[in-house]
Amino acid sequence: MQSLIIGGKGATPIVVPWPDVALALSQGQVDGLVSTHSTVVSGKLRDSVVKYAFEDSSLRMYQMLLISQKAWDGLPGDLQVLMENTWEDMLPGFLEAVCTNDDEMRTILEENGITVSKPSAEDIAALHQSFAAEAEAEAVRTLKIDPQSSDAIQKARATN
Repeated sequence: MQSLIIGGKGATPIVVPWPDVALALSQGQVDGLVSTHSTVVSGKLRDSVVKYAFEDSSLRMYQMLLISQKAWDGLPGDLQVLMENTWEDMLPGFLEAVCTNDDEMRTILEENGITVSKPSAEDIAALHQSFAAEAEAEAVRTLKIDPQSSDAIQKARATN
């Protein structure tokens, strides 16, 4: 998915295994990466190779409960309800923790000399709009995503 987003912005995407990212950046094999502040901190990329961060919110990870149909069907109804309710109850706290962690990691990056740029909400919306429909259609085709799943995600996004 990340390579599709990068390609949609006019760059040439290269998929690099995580253990090789720092070396690929330091040797100039790649010019940038799509990542999180936390990953840049934990991977120590801030120490030598990453100097700038651009927060365009181009990749939003959806948190969802995944369980096989066979396992789900094997649960009694009361446990299915318990799992659904537990997931719904814990999700807001989890998402808040993710945001708090991202803020803390941004601070660490800035304290280590990385320039973090965040465009305005209007600029981000315009950037996303400029390639969103085409990139999403390409992602559905390339990743062989069930069109019904894609439609459900788009409907959920429209309500958020």
